[in-house]
Amino acid sequence: MPQEAYEIGLFDPNLPDEELSNYISRTYLTKLQKALNPAAWVPLLKDKGIFYRYCTALGVPVPKLYAIFFRDNAGWSFDGSVPASRDKWEKFIESRLPSEFVIKPSQGSFGEGVNIFCRTNAGFINAFGKQCSAADIYETMLLDPKYDSFIIQQRLKNHPDLVHLTGTQSLHTVRLVTSVDAAGHSRAIHARLKLSSGQTVTDNWRHGQGENAKAELSLGEGVLGRVIIPAPDGPGVKVIHTHPKTGIHFDGFRLPFWKQACSLVERAAIKFLPIRTIGWDVALTPDGPIILEGNIWWDPPNQNLRMKIISDTLRRDAEGFGVFNRAGRTLNIKAKPRKIRLVRHNFFGGLELPVREFFRIVRFCCAVTPLYNPDYLKVFLRALRLWRKEQFTPEEAFQFGLFKPDISNAELSECVSQVNLKKIQLPLNPLPWVPLVRNKSIFYRYCMASGVPVPKLYAIFFKTNAGWSYDGSVLAARDDWEKFFDIQLPSEFVVKPSEGAFGALVNVFTKADKGFIDGFGKQYKAADIYDEMLSAPKYDSFLFQERLKNHPELMRLTNTHFLQTARIVTFVDAAGRCHVLYALLKLILGQSVIDNWQHGLSGNATAFISLSDGLLGPAVTRSQDGSELITIPDHPKTGVPFDRFRLPFWPEICSLVKETAIKFLPVRTIGWDIALTPDGPVILEANIWWGASNQHRRMHIVLEALSGNSK
Repeated sequence: MPQEAYEIGLFDPNLPDEELSNYISRTYLTKLQKALNPAAWVPLLKDKGIFYRYCTALGVPVPKLYAIFFRDNAGWSFDGSVPASRDKWEKFIESRLPSEFVIKPSQGSFGEGVNIFCRTNAGFINAFGKQCSAADIYETMLLDPKYDSFIIQQRLKNHPDLVHLTGTQSLHTVRLVTSVDAAGHSRAIHARLKLSSGQTVTDNWRHGQGENAKAELSLGEGVLGRVIIPAPDGPGVKVIHTHPKTGIHFDGFRLPFWKQACSLVERAAIKFLPIRTIGWDVALTPDGPIILEGNIWWDPPNQNLRMKIISDTLRRDAEGFGVFNRAGRTLNIKAKPRKIRLVRHNFFGGLELPVREFFRIVRFCCAVTPLYNPDYLKVFLRALRLWRKEQFTPEEAFQFGLFKPDISNAELSECVSQVNLKKIQLPLNPLPWVPLVRNKSIFYRYCMASGVPVPKLYAIFFKTNAGWSYDGSVLAARDDWEKFFDIQLPSEFVVKPSEGAFGALVNVFTKADKGFIDGFGKQYKAADIYDEMLSAPKYDSFLFQERLKNHPELMRLTNTHFLQTARIVTFVDAAGRCHVLYALLKLILGQSVIDNWQHGLSGNATAFISLSDGLLGPAVTRSQDGSELITIPDHPKTGVPFDRFRLPFWPEICSLVKETAIKFLPVRTIGWDIALTPDGPVILEANIWWGASNQHRRMHIVLEALSGNSK
């Protein structure tokens, strides 16, 4: 790009051709990075709140995280309190924060919005010498025009050697870039020291627009090389040999803790696989190196004359995985549906109804009662009211039996549409944190690091990136995957999309003499499994996990070998207490390999679970024509009554979800799928936008709990 070339002085007519070959564009570097880093894993590093929590769980040293602020959600704090209102935030800032702390945007870059605060007798003073109160700090975050979330973290101090070199307390960090090659080896491929001028809060280069400097570093010894600052009289850079403030010579200066810093980022890089190249910002403190940030799309250090060597290393790594230069994807833009305006009537109030919705309502009403039946108008008007006022889709209302002519208003009040439920969930669950729960591969890795029991994770497959495996082997080419299927996987395993829902494309495989047999009895070879994932039209990533087995008591109840789980919804209130709001057991009744309700279309059933003692109530399923719900007192396969059947490990299940819910704050309400295995409860999945279980007519109790305690 012209601006990029201008900033680094490439328009200089005196620039030698041999030096020009050392530069690469951000566009080219991004292509390399995208070949190495799965797009679905970007939020793990982009959001600093998620990054710090993940590092802490992994045991990677990062600054202490004191709090996370959200403009539209309740916050999170290290002491377990839930700062939500202005008063609570001001009290937290005044009484719970240390004498010095840093505030920065959760998804900021180039040092934007970063500030340092020190406590004084009159309140606080920021890095620019401005006096401010707790209310001022709160309003700065609340009214920021660009960012919706901020983190409050520990202020780190420089090692005394860096203070001696620079004469300033402004934090100077080392940018260490790592790459994990096709053999699984992690190594640092580039290093530079970022030097703050002391006139700015951060040490960011900002494309050469500030007064900060940066120095090349030898990877072997951590000795400073060429040091540059932005050219004072135009584009490009100027080489300096002594620090402008202290006069100390840069040449030969050796950074403290260098070996430890390199070892730290190389170990961290392995823990962040399948991300394969990261730019780490490392603070060299008096107590050792601490990782300040991880950058997945790190900028090309074009002022470093070795950039060509760095880019060649990345390209070799990408080519080693066999994923570079794969075709991109096209954007699919769907046309907006046409609308018709119904004849104005006092009841409708000039309702605008999409053509598609209108005919769907008509069709579902006809499935309940014939068009010529006197009850049809009543059913149709109720359907319109449910669609317009309660925001039920026609399918949603139909699947829960809400079109029935004899259903009472009291029964309708016990149900909620998914649209209205999500309106309540949105203020409770911050949107930037959705990938931590929605992406099952990230979710499992976070749970494993946090000590939460989940199925063993064997591998993660990506269509456009190299995969990850539990044994450290790199899975990139077809041959790698087929060999892994045949040799490394156990006799039974489960394959599912990393971001799937409603059990879509979930399958269970068992090894056989001639390959594999899936849950439906179909024969597969290793190449067939690979091809199915590669050709799946909707999903770009799949995971391979342990196949869990049902507890013997569930086998006695159902005589079904495929896994059946308990859906348990938790909510963390404003006082930081976790509550179980409702629970149900998902039951396989037909030939399915999964227990999902699937809007009642799967033929499966659910049974409500008493929260106090884990006893089941009668099960509910849909009728064959789908028009109504049917209560089943006994399991149709075994004849065992559902009513009063006690689930095993119920106290342990409740303890597990409550403890895990706290580890996932600031996400405050989650629907957990719990497998009841012979060895105890195991968390199978978590659902951040858990669905309304209207078939049990108890959602009004859940809504009261969420609405009444969310602030």
